[in-house]
Amino acid sequence: MGCTSSTAVTPYSQTQARDEETVVSMRLFQQPQQQEPPSCLFHSSRSRSSIYDDCWGCSTAAGNRSLWSFASVIPSNPSWLIPRDHLHVEVSQVVGSGSFGHVFRGEYLGSTVAIKCVEVTSEVAARAFLREVAIWQQARHPNVVRFFGACPLSHPCALISEEAANGTLPVYLRQQKQADRFLVWRTLLDAALGLRFLHQRGIIHDDLKGNNILVSQDGTAMLNDFGLSSMPSQWTLVGSVTGAVRWMAPECMAFSAPTFESDLYSFGMVIVEAVTGKLPWTPLRTEAIPQYVLRQRKFLRRQREFESEAQWELVRALCAFEPGQRLPLKSAIQQLSEFAESERQQEQQLDCDRQQFEEARRRKRDGRRDRIQPCRLLGLPRFVAEKLAMAPERRASGSQSEDDEKETSAPSSPSNQSQQVGVISTLSEEMMATMTETFEALYEEHPLSVAKLASRTERREREFISMSLVYGEIAFAPFKVVLDVLKRWHHVLAKPGGVFLDIGSGSGKAVFAATLLHDFDACVGIEVLEGLHTISQDVLQRWEKVIKPTHPLSMQKKRTRISFTLGDALVCDWPPNADLVFLNSTCFGERLMSALTRKLALCCKPGAVIITATHELPDTQNFEKLRQLTVTQEAWGDATWYLHRKK
Repeated sequence: MGCTSSTAVTPYSQTQARDEETVVSMRLFQQPQQQEPPSCLFHSSRSRSSIYDDCWGCSTAAGNRSLWSFASVIPSNPSWLIPRDHLHVEVSQVVGSGSFGHVFRGEYLGSTVAIKCVEVTSEVAARAFLREVAIWQQARHPNVVRFFGACPLSHPCALISEEAANGTLPVYLRQQKQADRFLVWRTLLDAALGLRFLHQRGIIHDDLKGNNILVSQDGTAMLNDFGLSSMPSQWTLVGSVTGAVRWMAPECMAFSAPTFESDLYSFGMVIVEAVTGKLPWTPLRTEAIPQYVLRQRKFLRRQREFESEAQWELVRALCAFEPGQRLPLKSAIQQLSEFAESERQQEQQLDCDRQQFEEARRRKRDGRRDRIQPCRLLGLPRFVAEKLAMAPERRASGSQSEDDEKETSAPSSPSNQSQQVGVISTLSEEMMATMTETFEALYEEHPLSVAKLASRTERREREFISMSLVYGEIAFAPFKVVLDVLKRWHHVLAKPGGVFLDIGSGSGKAVFAATLLHDFDACVGIEVLEGLHTISQDVLQRWEKVIKPTHPLSMQKKRTRISFTLGDALVCDWPPNADLVFLNSTCFGERLMSALTRKLALCCKPGAVIITATHELPDTQNFEKLRQLTVTQEAWGDATWYLHRKK
């Protein structure tokens, strides 16, 4: 089967794209350009008008040339020609725009449609337009935007397709930010199936990027704009690389004709865009990308948003420098299907854990509310009121509730496999609730939003680009789960005492959680951002002046030395005798993670336990991996924790 490229007649005549998608390197010859809908197509006095009303009366030279060109090349009675009185346009509803022109919301036979207006000012462009219509007409597939027809005898010319209610893929995924990762891989699978359909019919897309993948009302991803944005239009570019450079294959940057293999490369970059939520090659400027790719033959470093090596290897395989070495689309579809299914299963398990956790928390809250209220009338802090209201009757009865017995029951035997872990408590419901209230009372004046603002402001002022420096956020209950696992299954912290060290302590939450959950001799936090360090110092003052005098802490907890150090963890000194080290490393990059691992190997004593989030320590020679846990209800969502021991 011969291949049909959906590109225009020449790759040198693409229009300038928005938002740094086009490199313009030499001369631009600008022709007249209209930003508003042409008056011959829309009536300014009406919100809805027939697309053909007054089009024959258009007095512009460009409009007359367009009509003359199509009169000479249009087929006789084509099946895709839409009658002038069947189409109406919402003038005020601009739903998209690009190098081809603007897209308006309209109505066709009672259905809402997208109407794309394309400037066609020559007979060559007219023939290219008709060729694109013919290509789109034969592309009938659930993962390709449905084409209804065209109105070529108006100025500008119009293409009518189904409206994608959820917009482009990047917009859809951004709006669904709190949704599961399964959504990302499922929509990418949809797009790959649409691309396979085009390739099977000999059609090269030639303009794959996130904005050319639309999402329907039911969440189905559909390919759009295969080649229409490459039509000759208002701009003529001489001697430059044009088009969506951030998604472009190296051979196309070198002015080679597009191929099926160049589509594969572009699709690999679409995966990067969808998973990271950023344009490919960020933060490189667009004009620097061709030199970086062609002369230095370099590719992206692994993006931290890819959770597994297999996911990143799929991108590398699709984006091989040599076209003949790129992964076949059939294999890519198989891997995308596996990733989507794996994410779906994980999300189902997490949903189950969330429901169980919320139900347990609801029962606890409902059961305590009535008993606490009389003591709250005395003006006491909530955790003190709860203690006074609940402790006497518990001590008098000397019994545990059914929920307490369930919570204090021993968990199953350990395993080195990854495991979903809910909130397991070795304490009574009363004590767990008291500790949680104490922890929350510590941060009443410094909520999460304050830490976020402090981190964002200082990173901007000090020009810290790295997202490795965030705000050290944790939740109390999941952190307790991890310590319970260490105590029960790995005999860590079996006795009172020891030293806790938090690398990147943020606002100090892990330090205070550790202080409440175990009788440490000392708890130390190290933080590089001054704003977050100041918050932790304020909370420490509240601990000393408010919490310790009113809360029934053990004498050991009252003697625990809590301190926070302002400085770079890679430079400043660490306590040499730390028993438990915590790295809230979800946002740590590979370079920072490797550097911290080297320092851990030098500074930690044998037998010390290191907890990391999302990323395990890369050094297996000096550290033994004890366990991997997926803990629900972390402050930023669900997190995977890795437990290591220094050999």
